[in-house]
Amino acid sequence: MSTLDYRNENIQNRLKRSAGQINGIVNMIDEKRPCEEIVMQLTAVKSSIDKAIKLVIATNIENCSGPEIDSKEYKKALDLLVKSK
Repeated sequence: MSTLDYRNENIQNRLKRSAGQINGIVNMIDEKRPCEEIVMQLTAVKSSIDKAIKLVIATNIENCSGPEIDSKEYKKALDLLVKSK
């Protein structure tokens, strides 16, 4: 398995934001905030982490493929992967 350049700013920023959201959720639990608010924040963090996973996969695929695959259609397919649910 190839290594990924985890310094990719988009991935790191997304994960740092998710970490901040998780810390906020822990505070919400400590403050005994309503369940609905906590679940809403958990759903947002899950979505953000799912997107980070897709970015890691897309970046890895891009890094592993050779120059012969460097086409517009290939880039569009990777973008579609990242944008999919």
